[in-house]
Amino acid sequence: MEIDKSMTRDEIVDAMRRDFLGEGVGKPRKYVGGLLPSFCDFLIELDAPGKGYQSLNDLFVAYPQITDGVSTLTVSLPAGGQKTIRPAYERYHRFYITDNHRLDYPRSQPYATGKWGDYRNWLDALVSKSK
Repeated sequence: MEIDKSMTRDEIVDAMRRDFLGEGVGKPRKYVGGLLPSFCDFLIELDAPGKGYQSLNDLFVAYPQITDGVSTLTVSLPAGGQKTIRPAYERYHRFYITDNHRLDYPRSQPYATGKWGDYRNWLDALVSKSK
């Protein structure tokens, strides 16, 4: 995927819809219905909106990415510890399956959160947005 940091919010949502339906990517990727809002929650929880980041790499300067032993988006926190998108994804997974009885929603959370790198262009655009 080509990185386009200038994607608008609507363009990101449209790209998510296309991937959800499988348009242009082969099989439908239904997990993106939880992955995109998980990205948003993750960035909000890091207090990233409005900080002036221009790309995900800029965010990684403030919150270094952890890559050893993980497949999901994980960063180091300045005060110690780490943060991953997995808890946010778990909330949306629960929202779809438990709260709304969407039994067709994918059940493999590790797979879904491990695919974050396929959507780096969304993250590059989202990290530069305000709330």
